[in-house]
Amino acid sequence: MAFLKIENVKIKGVAACVPDNLQDNMDYSILSEDERKKYIDTTGVHYRHVTDKDTCTSDLCLSAAEKLIADLNWKKEEIEALVFVSQTPDYKMPTTACVLQNRLGLKSSTLSFDISLGCSGYVYGLSVISSLVSSGNIKRALLLVGNTQSKNVNYRDKSTYLLFGDAGTATALEYNPAEQDTMLFHLQTYGDGMNSIIIPDGMYRNPVCESSFVEYTDEEGNVRTPMQLKMDGMDVFSFVISKVPKCIKGLIENYQISDDMIDFYFLHHANKFLMEKLRKKLKFAEEKTPYNIENFGNSSGACVPLLMVTNCKERLENGSSRMLFSGFGVGLSVGAGYLTTKNLVVSDLILYKK
Repeated sequence: MAFLKIENVKIKGVAACVPDNLQDNMDYSILSEDERKKYIDTTGVHYRHVTDKDTCTSDLCLSAAEKLIADLNWKKEEIEALVFVSQTPDYKMPTTACVLQNRLGLKSSTLSFDISLGCSGYVYGLSVISSLVSSGNIKRALLLVGNTQSKNVNYRDKSTYLLFGDAGTATALEYNPAEQDTMLFHLQTYGDGMNSIIIPDGMYRNPVCESSFVEYTDEEGNVRTPMQLKMDGMDVFSFVISKVPKCIKGLIENYQISDDMIDFYFLHHANKFLMEKLRKKLKFAEEKTPYNIENFGNSSGACVPLLMVTNCKERLENGSSRMLFSGFGVGLSVGAGYLTTKNLVVSDLILYKK
């Protein structure tokens, strides 16, 4: 079982950046006004921050990282590792982490690499980078997690276009045996569901060809090309309701975490209907489970740190906080974590304007 307990690591701060371009789902011309209202009520997504064609995930993460480094008063030469988690990289090669190491002005001895994960990316990324720091060989590190999934959806695909918002985040960690945070993880993979959320064409299994750019209409009237995101809503629903609770309960039971040990439950913002089903099934208190999906949509792996910045800044900055969090989706992949922090530095939300 993929249970991890990480020691000797402290999370120092978190930052988030979203594009300043705000889109209102009530302006979506494909649906009638009543259909738009029903969609917003069901999914919870009213507004989304969306990039322009020239802005990449790395740009958002770079802005978040620069702000966080400044707020922490860190020296860049002290940063020894950078991990970038995204499924919307700058290039097929090189890795975006190498690009960001250079753009941030970090030293050449910085360990830098990418992790290709979507909705579970923050949980997986935090487990990986904290494991590296826990040895003491790396003293300070940056975890950059984000996606610009809006680039992968078709305007005429009602199943995806109105759902995704773009965001980039930065989390700062340091080796600290004396004042370490509690960090517990449970990670699972269900690769048999790989086709539930997929972009079929564009890589080496199905290389780009002439038909990759030809639009087709599915049985529900959604239009897309094989180069754009395809999501099977029923498969995703079944996965979230059946597998995600088992992962979260596994973490709780293995480490004997009780409700009175938790201040916040941070759930991946798939959509409001799914989140509420999951919250009620797990019996998480409504007042402990904050949402920001109305204004930011589903920002994939960035959901958890973005939620920390937008909804919990004051509490996280002042005293101790204990949180249980989970990310789940494309892969299919799911992760759950438990984390304690104390006087976390939480940067103000950045609105990115090119």
